[in-house]
Amino acid sequence: MRLTRRGLLAGLATAAAGALAPAPRARADLEGPLPLALRTYPIRHLGPRGLVEGLYGRLRYRGGIELQAGADAFGGLSGLVVLDGGEKLLAVSDRGYFLAADILRGLDGAVVDLANAVLAPLRGPGGRLLRRQGSYDAEALTLAGATAYVGIEQEQAVFAFDLAAGIAAPGRRLALPPAVRAVLDPWPGNKGMETLFVAPAPSAFPGALVAIAERARRGDATPTVGVVLTGARAGATFAVARSDAFEVTDCAVLPDGDLLLLERRYALTSGVAARIRRVPGADLRPEAILDGAVIFEADWTNAIDNMEGLAVHRGPDGETILTMIADDNYSILQRTLLLEFELV
Repeated sequence: MRLTRRGLLAGLATAAAGALAPAPRARADLEGPLPLALRTYPIRHLGPRGLVEGLYGRLRYRGGIELQAGADAFGGLSGLVVLDGGEKLLAVSDRGYFLAADILRGLDGAVVDLANAVLAPLRGPGGRLLRRQGSYDAEALTLAGATAYVGIEQEQAVFAFDLAAGIAAPGRRLALPPAVRAVLDPWPGNKGMETLFVAPAPSAFPGALVAIAERARRGDATPTVGVVLTGARAGATFAVARSDAFEVTDCAVLPDGDLLLLERRYALTSGVAARIRRVPGADLRPEAILDGAVIFEADWTNAIDNMEGLAVHRGPDGETILTMIADDNYSILQRTLLLEFELV
């Protein structure tokens, strides 16, 4: 097969990303919010892999953009939520920042640009910057009402932020019970808390905050572990089946209560890949092994990168929209991507 520029960059990015660990400090720390002058570039076609009759599995590609900014602190975006019916987004980065922005859409409803983007450092009690306390590796993000919960992978910790007070306001560290800490503490520092979500009504833990480790145990096919963080069942655990060396990077909940697991894989031989599995919400119960049908899969022949964040929202006509964001690992060989799909 002819070696294309995309293929070469994908291979180089794979090798580079596999060797990178999250850095504890950005090259230029921000003391407060910074308005960003983002440069965006359209991604009109996702690529040939998996495209059958206009669909990639059960998803129809709507559009996407590549994001660039001159600020040293920009990048490393992992957790993602989409707000206000698809008009705004909030993301967190590996170096301890919120990114907030308005989503601009074309006449067809597809994302075409971001506006009013702001980068703000995560702050803890007393207003201290989290990254200066070692709580920098923000990998997971979810919402419960007006509260944003952020998961810190290196520490296996969770901070709660009141969005009504603004993204510059300090958060509070959740006091997790001993039964939860007994599950979290053995998780690997760089393969630990990657996912946070609020358990849906069909599950055994409705309304509870739940975390899943990227890879709690060694082995490409060894199930990873999830744990209930809050509520009457705090400390209850379950497993998430793994296969083909994919690792869980995020989880979003569909309007019907089913779970969508976003997974990522890097391999020197095959490059970067991403997939999504759909898991019935009722399967989420103590000691269960979660698994589900693959509804989307893409590889380096598609316009993807290190896909780490997944959000779900309803479109204006009631359609279910999935939004994914890529973590560029602060590498010049990788890209920050925002991709949108419709669930069919």
